[in-house]
Formats: sequence, structure tokens, C-alpha cells
Amino acid sequence: MNEKNMLLSMRGITKSFGGVPVLKDVDINVARGEVHALMGENGAGKSTLIKILMGVYPKDSGEIIYDGQVVEINTRKDAARIGIAVIYQELSLISTLTVTQNVMLGKEYGWMGILNRKTMRKEVNKLIEYYGFDLDQNAVVETLSIAQRQTVEILKALSEEASLIIMDEPTASLSSKESETLFRIINQLREKGISILYISHRLEEIFRLSDRITVLRDGRKVGNFIKEEVEPADIVRMMIGKKLDLALNSGKIRKSQSEPFLEVKNLCCKGIFYDINFTAHKGEILGIGGLVGSGRTEVLRCIFGADHYDFGEILIKGKKIKSGVGHSVKNGVGMIPEDRRTQGFVPLLSVARNIAAPNYDKLSRCAVVNGRA
Repeated sequence: MNEKNMLLSMRGITKSFGGVPVLKDVDINVARGEVHALMGENGAGKSTLIKILMGVYPKDSGEIIYDGQVVEINTRKDAARIGIAVIYQELSLISTLTVTQNVMLGKEYGWMGILNRKTMRKEVNKLIEYYGFDLDQNAVVETLSIAQRQTVEILKALSEEASLIIMDEPTASLSSKESETLFRIINQLREKGISILYISHRLEEIFRLSDRITVLRDGRKVGNFIKEEVEPADIVRMMIGKKLDLALNSGKIRKSQSEPFLEVKNLCCKGIFYDINFTAHKGEILGIGGLVGSGRTEVLRCIFGADHYDFGEILIKGKKIKSGVGHSVKNGVGMIPEDRRTQGFVPLLSVARNIAAPNYDKLSRCAVVNGRA
């Protein structure tokens, strides 16, 4: 590819933590106005590479060339200054502020401590109209869908004149309809000359959106291809280091012969799911699949007692249990929620306090917690 058309080149990037190599002489090039997919299993080095590009981690060796110049990126501000922005799975918006306030946060227009709201609204509206985004600049973020909130994040990046936007698993929390909206926006950005570095495990998205694909495995680059040059099965083989034989592996799925532990009978929550029936046996892993919005999470929350269902039965070891978290815990049921940051633990508390939180009944006497225990 013509070097003049290259926006980003990361050459020979190496990084170790505590003497353990995480990235080993990795190269990646992103052209102007292209969607470049970065793929690899968990632990392949994708996140570390992106954090080096964003100035979160220093690289041990290698160089970064951006827009024809060798650059040193030591902070996120350095990345933003040269035109790089990132949109993580966990969005960094303030939910009680409007779209305009979020987009202009940290770069407000004003004089003597007085904000020029009219000018800020005008600037944000100009961006919304230019890119054709379906957004109301005066809407409060907490009233928006997840897809619209992602659009606000993209708008924040564009307001800083980003020429490269990194998207980390952007459809992980989106429904199929919301994903279609995001894909339309990505195509609009490509047409406007914005480059996208797209990280995803979903092959159908990669082959639909990307122009080129780079694959990492165990901290090394194992392939770089124009999309048309490679098949999905080849990408999977490079990611895991061996051919994936679906016919052979499907034979390993078998019905458990052990006794039932959990039985769900005719479970219904009006407007969300209907007539759900299944049995999970002792020592068995039971998978539940479905698209975002299909009711998977809601079924599990009802089983755990976090939400109430309208009718049906939940049995543990053949005994019907009442709805409620306390009853579930007493019967040996735990839950790791989908949104772990806001529902699974308290980020401001220590590991010990988080682990102790659901066990205060065993760690206290007369409402006094035994800290040593």
C-alpha cells in the first residue's frame, strides 16, 4: 500500500510486564479512510497495543508514525492532540448532562467563567448535520438508547477533529437494529475520510465492515490481509493456532446423566419472555444463547430473584423456591451479572470488602461486623 496514504504505522512494538512478554515486535498499518479490523483471542495483545497507542502504557521498543511523522504518545492528551480517539465498551458519558454538554466537556466556549451556550450548541449541531447523525443535541444522555450514546461518544471524538477512531467491541451491548445504525455511521465516517480501527470477535461484522484485517496471537502478528483475500475459517485458524472442526466438536455436546439441580418450568414475565422450560443437571454447563434483547439476561435475573416473574416454577433439587435473592442464595445459587461494573461489585471498595459484602450474615454478630474474620 502507498505510504503516502498511510495514516498510522506502528512498527516493531514490544511490551513486557514483569519480564513476561505481551507484545513481540508487532506491526500494524492503518490507511486513511479505511476500516481496519484488529482480531485475536482474549490475551492476544489487542488491548495492550491500543493502550500503547493511547498513551496508557509506555512501549518498551518500536516506533509510532502518525500522518507521516514519528510521534511519542505518553498520555491520552498526546493521542487526542494528533487526532486519535478511542471508544471503549464502557462509555465515558455523564448521564445527567445533555448531548451538547457531553460533547463540549473540557473544551467549553466562554469568557470570565460564563459559558457561551449558544455557540456550543451551534458547533455541536453543525457536527450532527454534517455527519447525518440521528441525535437531538438538547437530549439528556440518560434518556438515549445505548446506540445513541455510542453516537455521542463518536461525536465527542469528531469534535476533537479525530482522524482515527478506535472502536473496542462496539456492538457488545447493542441489539441487531442498533448495530445496523452503528454500521451506517461507520460507513459514513469512512466516506468522510475518517479511519476506524475496529476490534471485535464477531466475524460477520468484520467481513461486512472492514477493508483489511490484522490478526494477533500470543502477542505476535500472525497475518494481515485484504478482506477479499481470506475466508472466515482462515481467520479462526490463525487466532487459535489450529483448525476448528465444528463437526468434531459438536459431538462433545452430550446430555448429562447426573441428577437435576435446577428446573425451570413454564416461566413467564409478561412482555419479556414466555413459557421458558429447561433443566440444568449437577456438574453440567448449560448454555443459553440469543441476540441482545431476546430475554436471556431477564430469564437469569428472574431465576436468581433479582427480578420478579408473573408465573411458572423454579425448582432447586426438586424443591420449589420462592422468588427473591435471599431465597436463591440460601439454596446455593449465585449470579455474575452482565454489567459487572455497576451490578457485580463496588469499585471504590477493596477486594476483601467486595468479597465480604454478600457474607455479612456469617461475618457479623448483633449487627457488628468482625473485620478480622
